[in-house]
Amino acid sequence: MTAHSKRSAPVLFWMLLIATLAVSGPAAAASMLVGPPNDLVGSGTIAAPGATESWAFDANPAGGSFTITGTPDASLQLELEILNPSSVVIAAGTTATIGAVLQLLDIPLTEAGAWTIIVDGRAGTTGSYMLEVIGNADAHILGNVPEPATLALFGVALAGLGFSRRWVAS
Repeated sequence: MTAHSKRSAPVLFWMLLIATLAVSGPAAAASMLVGPPNDLVGSGTIAAPGATESWAFDANPAGGSFTITGTPDASLQLELEILNPSSVVIAAGTTATIGAVLQLLDIPLTEAGAWTIIVDGRAGTTGSYMLEVIGNADAHILGNVPEPATLALFGVALAGLGFSRRWVAS
């Protein structure tokens, strides 16, 4: 084997890894809620006045409804916006006081797809919070589920690494 062919295997690995990242796209702006179907949770922090955080979950198929409960710490006045897969605000709410729990009840699942929850600190407040999304009996909501195409391409990249190690060792 020539020196050139020994170097080409690692190059192949990096090309496949870059292709994997390109197909899967950049990291999503929204964090995924996690948990069993129809009972998802997440926690975060609004660290600076005016900052927002986004959370995502999948609903499939459309139908049913869900409830969101936001529990802030004692320094945060919580504000939530819920966007459907078409990026239309379906529900919104703000706690009346700092540290109060916010609950948005029976939000209809009008579309299947990726829903987004935007969390904000009202009036420049900051602090930590927890979110819980609970689907009713007719809803089917899911949290963090890896995309099969991304996993397959990552597997190809790992196989390329295996071949590169084998070729270099020969």
